Amino acid sequence: MQTYFGKNFSLVNKLSDLDDALRADWLTLDFDDDGIKDHTAMFLGKYFDGRIVTIEGNTGNRVAIRHRDVSDIYGYGHIASDMVK
Repeated sequence: MQTYFGKNFSLVNKLSDLDDALRADWLTLDFDDDGIKDHTAMFLGKYFDGRIVTIEGNTGNRVAIRHRDVSDIYGYGHIASDMVK
């Protein structure tokens, strides 16, 4: 994702790194807490306690709203108008 989004990709190390994230931006995250960022999700919002609200597919053969800790998030990408063809 970092390569795809290029300048529109931001790393996340703390909750405030998501201050500029927009609803529907794409997150790269660690799905199964194994230390490998191996899943994507759509960003819906964040809580002040550090939980991130996402919508995810491919988890248990369904789409679900999930709450994740900011430590699960590697980064996020924003689709800009110059990326759409």
